[in-house]
Amino acid sequence: MTLEHRVDQLAGSYTRVGCIGDVHCEDRALERVLAHFAEADVDLIVCVGDVMDGLGDANRTIDLLQEHAVRTVRGNHDRWFLTGTQRDLPIITPQHAVSESSRKYLQGLPLSLDFETPRGLVKVCHGLGDNDMLGIKPDDSGYSLESEELIRLLEGPWRWVINGHTHQLMLRQFALQQSVVGAEPIEVPGAEAALGVLNAGTLLRGYPQGFAIVDFSPVDTPVAQMHQTGEGNPSRPTAGHVGHWSLPPGPDGSWSTDGPRLLRMLALD
Repeated sequence: MTLEHRVDQLAGSYTRVGCIGDVHCEDRALERVLAHFAEADVDLIVCVGDVMDGLGDANRTIDLLQEHAVRTVRGNHDRWFLTGTQRDLPIITPQHAVSESSRKYLQGLPLSLDFETPRGLVKVCHGLGDNDMLGIKPDDSGYSLESEELIRLLEGPWRWVINGHTHQLMLRQFALQQSVVGAEPIEVPGAEAALGVLNAGTLLRGYPQGFAIVDFSPVDTPVAQMHQTGEGNPSRPTAGHVGHWSLPPGPDGSWSTDGPRLLRMLALD
């Protein structure tokens, strides 16, 4: 089966964006993330793909994504499911478990998605650019970062990338000549940060489950909303930040009845 190589472009500009990482059929966790987004007043929800191959309900997962107008891109597990490859993995979604309407949804997913924000153009993809198998980890350095895909994104019009694949929540900033780790951005004389890469994490049980909310407001925009951290200390975010949230796991590995906890908040610039 040949899948379409399509990049979608959203009209308009978006400021507050909910980011869902690799889903892997975790419909119960997805439902609660979407409920949190509804209370958090986001104006766009994006998902980096890998909807397939997990222990939850694939059809209900897709129904939730559609009901909540989540703009989703295709991941490598979605591609494998549609092409019937890599079906000997430890956890797979059986072909017979997916309805025809769900299959058509997967077939219609774009490879990547671009949209504008007050802080520049964003690309949503699964891996990195057109490569759904290429990820960047928080501790990658040297040769691990010497990829044509990263260089192409650095040289292109994008200011931000929202991706997944590695199942690790992350924000890193890169310049054309030097990369900067993003927990406490390092000042690099003469090298302006050209590309921020945000990994939205995963909902897959067995991994630290989490998601992100990004505020692309300009730095001079006042932000009045208060967030509650996991330690019970209120934190007032500045304009232009990403909040990484954790899902406390329940006894069966899925999200418990406890609400999400704010792990950390990082400035975009």
